[in-house]
Amino acid sequence: MIGIRARSSSSVTTALLATLALACAGGGDELDEALRTVGENDLAIMVLPQEELGAQFADLEVDEESGFQDNEQGADDTIDPDDTAAELEAAGRISGYDLEYSDPALSALEAGEGLVAGGTSVQLFREASEASDFVSKQIDDARRFEGEEVEPGLTLEGFETFPAEGLGDEATGLRYHISFADAQAYQTAVVFRLGRLVSVAFITRADDADIDSQVEDVARGLNERVVGILLGEITGTPVPLPAPGEAEAAPPPQGGPDLAQMALSLDDLPPGVTIDREGYVADEDTVASYEREFDLGLVLLGGSELIGLENDIALYQSAVEASSIVAASEAIFTGESAAEFAASFASEGAGFEVTNPRIGPIPLPTLGDGSFGVSFSYDTPLGPFENVFIYVQVGRAVGTLILSEEPGKVSVSDVLPLAEAMAGRMQSVLAATP
Repeated sequence: MIGIRARSSSSVTTALLATLALACAGGGDELDEALRTVGENDLAIMVLPQEELGAQFADLEVDEESGFQDNEQGADDTIDPDDTAAELEAAGRISGYDLEYSDPALSALEAGEGLVAGGTSVQLFREASEASDFVSKQIDDARRFEGEEVEPGLTLEGFETFPAEGLGDEATGLRYHISFADAQAYQTAVVFRLGRLVSVAFITRADDADIDSQVEDVARGLNERVVGILLGEITGTPVPLPAPGEAEAAPPPQGGPDLAQMALSLDDLPPGVTIDREGYVADEDTVASYEREFDLGLVLLGGSELIGLENDIALYQSAVEASSIVAASEAIFTGESAAEFAASFASEGAGFEVTNPRIGPIPLPTLGDGSFGVSFSYDTPLGPFENVFIYVQVGRAVGTLILSEEPGKVSVSDVLPLAEAMAGRMQSVLAATP
């Protein structure tokens, strides 16, 4: 399935494109029966482990986005930004499993040449005809969106197909050229179908080297493994995946205010925005903490084009403690070493070096019982980026807005209404809490 992920700096590039495929049908009653009874859990052992991809993949790591992909995640990964989970379900998609290996440091993208990522995926559909129709739509969509921005800052610069040999009449080779900020990436893939299974082998590079035959070899290995597992000739266990990077889930505070009601909702944002992740998270430094992350797609916020938007709410024992937290955060962000501290923190979280950090205040009116905002700009192997942080204290609660964008793509006048809406929600919920 063609996919462009934008949940993290590394996955934006290493999973720039997840792929799709037309099919080659298998033969034999035993294989046909296996295809009728194959289940979602079988997908996890059909994808190729690292040692079967080739020696060049030996130094890469399992990408954090690897694993089962439900229809909501599948819709996020298609080329068409308007695709939804409901549409994928109606199209017959049941589930998928991706196993991708990548360089989290983005060394190849920074150098402008070399291997970025590679891997395989298998998708399961209700019927073979639905699998074939779905793949055809994705290839048509790639042609339709060629030359257009398909995620904030990410453009599908070029797309073409090529014949794939030795994988059946319907196997198809795909080549993609995408750009993101200052980075260029090229993915070559081979897609094929076996009954209601759609399988993909892909390699992404930072240069346009001809790797058609190399990807075809990986696809043949994938085909052999899928058939072997279906026939019971190959067994195994799934490749271990990295631990989730998200915070540990936690219960809401007993008898306390509902932090979920304090955070921005879809009513505060333009139509087309969805919620990507939300929930209470464990934090030993607070009474309770809540996070809500939005999927903006290509929706503009006024005249601003954002890559990411997150709203966090933290509840403390008292207003004095909350006020001290905001004051300490402002001191950190405005001190002499603020830029270096933020760069170190960002580098640790991103997995690659952040350079040329710049930080400065954002003029805000007083919101709630205290507020401040800063803009943090920096360079990465992908190009320049910017984060905007806005802190608002209301009573014993602190709300934080975190916006991500390319420099120059956001206006304070577009951000201020969000901060005001958050402050209003915080005041309303606290006022109604005994």
